[in-house]
Parts: sequence; structure tokens; C-alpha cells
Amino acid sequence: MQLYAIDCGRIRVSNMSAFSDTGELDGKPATVVDSCFLIRHPNGTLLWDTGLSDKLAENKGGVESGIFKLSVTKGLIDQLKTIDITPSDVTHLAFSHLHFDHTGNANAFASATWIINKDEVAWAEATPTPSGVDPSSFDVGKIATTRTIDGDYERTRSLQSIASRRSSRTPRHDSSCSTMSRTSLPCRSFRRSWSNVEGQRQRPPS
Repeated sequence: MQLYAIDCGRIRVSNMSAFSDTGELDGKPATVVDSCFLIRHPNGTLLWDTGLSDKLAENKGGVESGIFKLSVTKGLIDQLKTIDITPSDVTHLAFSHLHFDHTGNANAFASATWIINKDEVAWAEATPTPSGVDPSSFDVGKIATTRTIDGDYERTRSLQSIASRRSSRTPRHDSSCSTMSRTSLPCRSFRRSWSNVEGQRQRPPS
């Protein structure tokens, strides 16, 4: 098994107040990494999150969007090429949640089986569109092969690639865990800042 951590963009936040419920980050700027993860296994290849849109790489200075400045140095698809992976090689695609910075390149993986949480999809496709969601970035999911989950999902017998429920920024913000018989990789709960980890402190964006 091989696990790859991929830099899927950077987000400069002018006010980090939405990322902590203690007030300690109010008015403070920070830059956060938008990470994607690829698990390569003899029984299949799973991509967890697809980051910011690769189109942002065309704007070298980044793109301003409210309190955020979004930037991509090298797109996800180009980074996958460096490890000899094409979108058609990805057999399974899963998401921590459906904010735009996690679904930016989802439509490139139409041939994969999408592992999606039914409550998260219902929330993301609601009218009016929730803040931070771009439904057009994952609309291929409507025609892709899907595996709907409500709880934990195990991919294979020898490799457990699990989407499991965690305290969340969205209705069903999931985590990814990978384990093998003699190897254990920690759950990735995709928290943005250390204050979110301590005491499980999180709050959804307004």
C-alpha cells in the first residue's frame, strides 16, 4: 500500500474566526493547506478530496474571494501524473465534505465509484445553495457509479479505507482512516487549525 499526501492548493484567510469557537483566532490571518490524499493498493486506488480547482493555477497571483485568497501552484491532475496516475486509474473517490475547496476537481473522476454520504449530498444540493458549496464542481456525481453511505465504509478486506463520522463543519463531515494488519495510519479528520483538534472544538461556518 502507498499513501500520498498532495498539496491541492493554499487558502490565505484574512480572518480565522470561523475556524475556532473560542475567539482566540478572531481577526487573525493565516494560510492553510488544502490537502488531498491518494491511497494506492493492489485492490484499487482511492482519492480522498480533490482540492481547489486546477484552473486556479492559471492565476499565478491567486484569486480573491471574500476573506479568502485562493491559489494553486500545481494542479492535482498534473501532480497525479508524476506518480503515473491518471483520473481513469482512480477507482474510488470520496470526500470529507462538499465545500468547494474539497470538490474542485471532482468532475475529472467520472469513471471512479463515488463514495458519498447521503445527508451531506442532500445538504449540499439544497436551495438556496449553502455557503461554500459549488454544486457544478461535483455534478458528474449524478451520472457516476455511486456508493451511498450512512456511517462507516470499508473498501477491502486487506485494506480498510474508511469514511467515518466526526464532529463536523457540515452535516456529515467525514474522516478517512486506513489500516492494514500490521500497519495503522491515523484518522484524518481534516481540521484546519490546531485549536480545532484540542477538545474537538469546531463550529460550522455561518
